[in-house]
Amino acid sequence: MSAHLLNDLVLERKIAVEQSRVLRSPEAIRRRKLLLFLPHVQPLNGMVQKWNGDGLLVPWFDPIEGGVDAEILILLQSPGPKADREKGSGFISPDNNDMSAQRMWEAYRDVGIPRGKIISWNIVPWYIGLQSPKAVELQNGSQYLQSILDFLPQLRTVVLVGEKARVAWFRHMDEKIDTNRYEVKHCIHPRARTFTKRIESSIRLALSSLGHESQNHVSEKSKSGYESLLPTDSKLIWREVFSRQRAFAMHAFDQLDDNQFFTILAPGLNSCAIIANHLAGNMQSRWTDFLTTDGEKTTRDRDHEFDHPPAHTKDERAKIMARFDQGWTVLFSELDSLTNADLNKIITIRSVEHTVNAAVIRQIDHYSFHIGQINIIARQLVGTADWKWFTLAPEATKSFNEKLMGDSKTKAQ
Repeated sequence: MSAHLLNDLVLERKIAVEQSRVLRSPEAIRRRKLLLFLPHVQPLNGMVQKWNGDGLLVPWFDPIEGGVDAEILILLQSPGPKADREKGSGFISPDNNDMSAQRMWEAYRDVGIPRGKIISWNIVPWYIGLQSPKAVELQNGSQYLQSILDFLPQLRTVVLVGEKARVAWFRHMDEKIDTNRYEVKHCIHPRARTFTKRIESSIRLALSSLGHESQNHVSEKSKSGYESLLPTDSKLIWREVFSRQRAFAMHAFDQLDDNQFFTILAPGLNSCAIIANHLAGNMQSRWTDFLTTDGEKTTRDRDHEFDHPPAHTKDERAKIMARFDQGWTVLFSELDSLTNADLNKIITIRSVEHTVNAAVIRQIDHYSFHIGQINIIARQLVGTADWKWFTLAPEATKSFNEKLMGDSKTKAQ
């Protein structure tokens, strides 16, 4: 890379940090295009160039992002009009001149994620207008994503932005790659027309542990490239566990249709809908004003959480999942606000005293129990033959261990 282009890259990153919607300016788009084939993005934009030569309408990777050195993939749905080469910038970028891009830009700014750590992509990478991607487009788009992942050796986290990205990842990518290599986070898509505080919280929750993560972890890589993150304090360990629990639950929910979501397998058991509703009630009660009020709020009606939902419809499922998401939002917000000095403070749950440390462990234990139930129920309903595994699939342990640990015989020699 020439010193001149390196200086231009540094300047463009500085400008993008200081102001949103930079790519509304034709001059800014021109400057950005001069960086299209810098070494860190050349392999990726070389593929885009080939795909467009084949007749697709795929925006460029943004050269001020991390390219092949990226650690975080922001996986969106499909390019908007402002990413179109004729009507917009021609880039997949939070610097585009639209409200959804600005919301992502604001989230990166607020949580402190350097642009050089991320790479943005769409599960359907070609322009399809304002329509929602069809199932076949999600399946086809996952093949292009596989090609992209082959060029990202430093990638460790995938943030699925919106329902379409989440469905495509869990429905199609498990068949193509070892998805266990990545920590997966979810958030709601920042569509301008439906943007609410809940959506804003969802985005920041997904990104909040990524901005300054390198200051709090020791990072190591095995020979296989599988990365180990070693948190240096209890709060970060808890966050990793809670994040994985949530991902485990969402992985099960994503495989259920609306009827299965409400199905009770046998008298006396609960449906996934009921368990999600109970977990939502527990989280909102336990974690609201965590340090200052009893964990069993007087406003909570725990018994009612186990009632059969009044309707088994898509709308009723959406209401339950909104409560479930809000529970996690409250949990992570309170957890992130704790300091090391708080860990030995005394709180109460139903007037019984607990240290903060003990109360958090109690919640981890409780959520693990119920999220395990959700996955057992969901696998019964989906059927083992069609189940997409969050953990290692049957008969996959040996090959996975060899990938991480190498050949034990060779090690012994």
